[in-house]
Order: sequence, then C-alpha cells, then structure tokens
Amino acid sequence: MQYFTKPVTKNFQKPILHIEQISSDKHPIKTTLKGIELNPSSQQLTISFDLSNNLRGRGATRILYRIKELEKESWNETTLQSPTANYLFLPSGDFTFEAYAINEDGVASEKNILLPITVLTPFWKQVWFMIILFLLSMGLISFLLYHRFLQISSRNRMILLQKNQEQELRIAQLTSIRAQMNPHFIFNTMSLIQGKVLNGLKEDANRNIQNFSLLLRKVLDFSGKEMITLQDEIDILEKYLSIEKDRFDGSLSFSISLDENLRQEVIRIPSLLTQPFVENALRHGLLHKEGVKKLSIEFTLAHDCITIRIDDNGVGRKTSTEFNKTRTHDHNSFAVEAYQKRIDLLNSNRSKKIELTIIDKHTEQGIASGTTVVIQVPLEL
Repeated sequence: MQYFTKPVTKNFQKPILHIEQISSDKHPIKTTLKGIELNPSSQQLTISFDLSNNLRGRGATRILYRIKELEKESWNETTLQSPTANYLFLPSGDFTFEAYAINEDGVASEKNILLPITVLTPFWKQVWFMIILFLLSMGLISFLLYHRFLQISSRNRMILLQKNQEQELRIAQLTSIRAQMNPHFIFNTMSLIQGKVLNGLKEDANRNIQNFSLLLRKVLDFSGKEMITLQDEIDILEKYLSIEKDRFDGSLSFSISLDENLRQEVIRIPSLLTQPFVENALRHGLLHKEGVKKLSIEFTLAHDCITIRIDDNGVGRKTSTEFNKTRTHDHNSFAVEAYQKRIDLLNSNRSKKIELTIIDKHTEQGIASGTTVVIQVPLEL
C-alpha cells in the first residue's frame, strides 16, 4: 500500500499591502510622518499599491480602500490588475486614507494602511482672510457712508452759505438803496422843490419833481434785481446828479461819458453799483470844497471788461475825515469796508471777479486834489 500526502489547496498567507507611489496631477508626492499635504490648487489624488508576498499564480487578490471621513462605511475595491486608488477631487480638510488586501482565499491583511491626508484650505476660505475681508468691507462701507455724509454735509453747507450770501447781498443792496433814498436826501430834495415853488421857479420845481419821482420809481423797481442794464444804471445816475446839482447852487458840474463800443441796452451790471461811490464823492469830497466842483464818470470797455472811473476834484478822504469829526451828521455814507463787502458778495457767485481800486490824488506840492474810484466789472456773456 502506498500513502499520498493531501495537497494544500488553501492559501492562509496574509497579504502584506503597501503603497508604492502617491501622485497628484501626475506629480509625485513624498510621504512624511504626518502623512501627505495637498495644495488647494491640486486636489486630485492617485495612490498606487503593491503586495510584498503576492503569489500572482494562486489567484486574484482584492484591494479595498476608502477615505473614512468622506465615504463612511463604504469601501472601494480594485485588484492587482489595476492597483490604484483615484480621487478626482477632495474638499479642504483633514482626512485618513485606509486600505487593506484580501487574497484569493479570503485571508485579509493583518494591518490596514492608514495615511493621513491634509488638503489645504484656499486662502479666500480661511478664517483670517474672511476676517480681513469683513474688516475691509466694513471699512469700505464706512468710508463710502462717511464720504457720502461729507458730500451731503458739504452740499448742505454750500446751499446754506449760498442762501446766507444771497441774503447778505440783498441786505447790502437794500442798504445801498437806503443810503441813496435816506430821509435826509428826501427831506433836502423836497425842501429844494418847495423853495423853488415859493420863489416862482415852477419850471425848475416841476423838473425836479419829475426827476425825483422817476428816480424813486426806478430805485424801487431795481431793488429786487441783481443785474440791470447799463442804460438803466446811467439813467439813475443822471437823475440823481440832476437833483444834487441844484443843491450845490450851480457850483457842481458833472459829466457821464461812455465808450462807443458799449451797447447800453445789452450789457448788464450789478444794480446800483456806482451810485454809492458817486454819493460819497459828493458828500465827502465835493461838499467841503471851495470853488468849482467837478465830477466825471467814465464807462469804457476793453477785453470783455467794463471799467467804471469816478473822479472828483474834492478835498480828499483824509481831509474829509478830519472835517466830519467836528460836525454832527444825520446822514451816513458808506465806508470803504461796506463797499468791499458788497463787492465780495457779488464775487461769490462770479467766475471772473469784480475789482475795486480807490486812488487818493495829490498835487505836486502834496496837497490832496480829489479821489478816483476805479471799478472793473468783467462781463459774463
């Protein structure tokens, strides 16, 4: 009798699985003690396996793998014919890759492969970036709100300032009107007319009444206007000086001359701009002068600018100031500060500014010989 040993038909050897290569976007990745790390721009992962004790001729060995945090209890399976695990996209975070092998007889690996994986978070998703973005957004919103607040405040201030300037301009204009049509002037004019009536000078009295009524009506008509025609301004001056001339008992001579290029009915200037200066020349310059009293008013045009020149041969501002200190007034003419204030108010809304110059004239011996006022008014076409 012959005895035969029973052949071994089952493979009890536990497969030893190991990772042969790790790559991302076809670029190899080195493994460290902490596992592997993937950049936000490279979230694709490929892991290749091999068996250390594989007996390929004994049958097929299966490889099971998963990422526990993503796939839970579900395992992926491959074989030695294609020993790779492939993930096309991994989200940001920390994960653990797990794998083991089972041979053809169902014997599993003694130990599973555990590979820590860290997929870095893009900077725009990180907390520090979110905080900075939030702070920048809040800063930008705050800046825009603050800028808008400044714009609104600035606009409101400009509107308020403009209204205040318009109000002050109206006050200055009304002050100019009161300076022209003050009770002292009206009383003296009426007294002059009364005297001529009593002396039988009816024609002169009638002419004065007509000039005075026309002057009063024009002044009231123009009191609410900022700009009037040059012709209207000259009409007021002529009627005003015609009345004042009679009060100087014939010693006052005046002239109003115009450049040939001036079209009086077209050109517009600020209302009652020249009258206060003319009044000052009469009250302070010529009233105290002995002999012939001359007053000339010239309007010239050059380079889109009207030049108004008011010239008198009076006693001058210094002498007039000293004389006025010794007498009591019931009429107050404008001071230089009042002139300049009105012009500043007019200039506030003009692109081209009005300029005022006051010149004290003297003889060769240094004696005051009058005053010249020059007003330059750029035309705003």
